[in-house]
Amino acid sequence: MLLERVLVGVYLAACIGIGIAVSKRVLGSRDEYWVAGRRIGTVVNSMAIMAALASGGSIIGVMGLAYAQGIPATLALFGGAVVGFPLASILVARPLRNFGKFTITDFMSFRYPHALVRYLVPVLIVAAFTIYIVAQLKAAGITAEALLGIPYNTALALATLVLIIY
Repeated sequence: MLLERVLVGVYLAACIGIGIAVSKRVLGSRDEYWVAGRRIGTVVNSMAIMAALASGGSIIGVMGLAYAQGIPATLALFGGAVVGFPLASILVARPLRNFGKFTITDFMSFRYPHALVRYLVPVLIVAAFTIYIVAQLKAAGITAEALLGIPYNTALALATLVLIIY
């Protein structure tokens, strides 16, 4: 079990190190910071989206869904993703790019120029992502407890710390 803990520690340290190193390289405009100067190609962007999907929900949750509901329910979930990603790229990514906006809040504030929109959209996004991030941290705690023998609360604290630092 010591080897597994060391490997996970090295991996997390590498994630933090890469994050710090890359953050120092990003200089210049907001465009460079938020969207890599719009130089990211389709393949790299698709891989980034897929990496974002590799979360506690997709790894632990889908396995639980397959076990509890069977393969048809799992295939329905993947079918939704196959439809959802192209739909999101058409309905979200394309308008953001066409209007030169970086975030949904920027776009919505431009499209609906009211102070309420500027404040309400980020509040809704933070609320939704808080639920999502809590689920990811819980999955990290459960996984570390099962695989590394680390107490759940310790694993949860470490995962939260790495997330904050990164």
